[in-house]
Amino acid sequence: MHPLLRPLSILLFLAASTASLAQTNPAITSWLINTTNVKGRHYVKGSATPVQDTMLANVMLVRYSDNNVYIDANGIPAYVIGPYLDGNPSTAVGRKYLFKLPLAPRENTGTKTTVGLGHIGVLINGVPVYNYADARSYNNGGVWHQNAIHFERAGFDCAKGHPAPISMGPPSGGSTPGQYHHHQDPSAFNISKVVLSDVCDMYLADGLYVPDSTTHGPLISYAFDGFPIYGAYGWVNVNGTNVVKRMVPSYQLRAITDRTTLPDGTVLTGAQVGPSLATQPLGAYAEDFIFVPNSGDLDVHNGRFCITPEYPQGTYAYFATIDANGNSAFPYMIGPTYYGVVTTENFPRQGPGATSPTQVVVNESVTTYVPNSTTPTVTFTSTPVTTGKTGTAYSYRATAQNNVGAPIVYSLTSSPTGMTIDATTGQVSWPQPVAGTHAVSIQAKITQGGKDHSARQNYALVITSDTTVSVNEDVRPLDVTVFPNPAHDVLVVQVTKPMTTSATIDLIDLSGTTVRTAMIQQGSTMCYLDVRTIYSGSYTLRVSQDGRWWNVPVIVAE
Repeated sequence: MHPLLRPLSILLFLAASTASLAQTNPAITSWLINTTNVKGRHYVKGSATPVQDTMLANVMLVRYSDNNVYIDANGIPAYVIGPYLDGNPSTAVGRKYLFKLPLAPRENTGTKTTVGLGHIGVLINGVPVYNYADARSYNNGGVWHQNAIHFERAGFDCAKGHPAPISMGPPSGGSTPGQYHHHQDPSAFNISKVVLSDVCDMYLADGLYVPDSTTHGPLISYAFDGFPIYGAYGWVNVNGTNVVKRMVPSYQLRAITDRTTLPDGTVLTGAQVGPSLATQPLGAYAEDFIFVPNSGDLDVHNGRFCITPEYPQGTYAYFATIDANGNSAFPYMIGPTYYGVVTTENFPRQGPGATSPTQVVVNESVTTYVPNSTTPTVTFTSTPVTTGKTGTAYSYRATAQNNVGAPIVYSLTSSPTGMTIDATTGQVSWPQPVAGTHAVSIQAKITQGGKDHSARQNYALVITSDTTVSVNEDVRPLDVTVFPNPAHDVLVVQVTKPMTTSATIDLIDLSGTTVRTAMIQQGSTMCYLDVRTIYSGSYTLRVSQDGRWWNVPVIVAE
């Protein structure tokens, strides 16, 4: 641990807790706030067509004071959920959660708080996080506690989530209301190298994000002690440079051949002895694991002090751990105890008649968080001319806009020899185009408050030497994947991080007609197009978001 991380972390939180800097605190600004009425969707067993729900997805409202942030959410994600193939009688319902997190979290220097059953944190889309347990133990003995990731795997949906029943009594229709949650890394089963469930085969869905070994994991959640939970990859410092590394927990499977001892060495007898490894494999119970200090990257809480993109001065952070195959690794989110001081109002009140999902009450002056709309942004408003032919001068007028009324300066950051652009008007000219496919990148830049803000429009310009016009392909971001290609039944578009704004997906034929349209909703990472009833051949898939767009060539096969 770097000796400066702890004091720098404290200074950062203290600074962020002041009113003037409040809206720079990631605990306020990192939530997926539903501003477009995105609603939940779910699968029904036996049907591969999602059902549109009426419950609003993601986070409804974020409010903050000098010391706390309050999160209102239904607990429903934007990605498709269900079905739960283990016979789970519950159906996910909106819970009207009100969570409370400290803006200046601090270490618990006394006895650490045990991470119990039920919600222990909340994802940035408002969905609760649970610990490893499924509330059962071997023979109800309270000695060998069942690992939900093992015992409940058959009931997880494609996104690795499921609902737990709540004490409301069944509604008309027979199903039991339940609160949807994740015990583990909230990414889909089918992105792993070794796939542990086939639920995605029919009920295709995504999750909150896709682990990416080339970049620091996104901030996906906050624990109830106020410290962040990140995706599976973090930074390690190598020769003064941050290098991405999968965060390895320091929990290991025990080297045991039977379940006659506990991790602390306690010898068990009689009914305390657990099931044989032939009956239940190693890893089925929490007591099958042992914490080995410094054997991995993380401590006993499944976290560490580190620098992250959101906390450049350092913070304590938990990580949603996965193994080398991309599958969840114990203890999954948080270890057996929290690192920090827990805001206990987030837990439901116990006892007869208690139905509220939390005990949080806003009894202080708060401000509603509204994302800063005056942050300078630049977006392109024109569609590139992506084809041409030799012997005819190429011309395209690029236009862009910004939200602060600043003058825009255009430039070419990538272009073929001889192509020019007017810095003021955005007029692109190429008097003598050369046959071939040429990468073009146009930058539109403004300067505001002494800082540059820009957008880029990337496209592939196809110049032919005859009258045949080729379907073009735009240069697309590396974090977008289209598969399978060629496609027979379904064409899937996937991104690696949860969308902060929705993106439109259009499938366009050679005549320029849009034959299929879908959306990747805010808070989701994937959508798919049904191509079973369209003609086989070549198509262009266009992804549009925030005034930017790019094309991907695809094939639909018989």
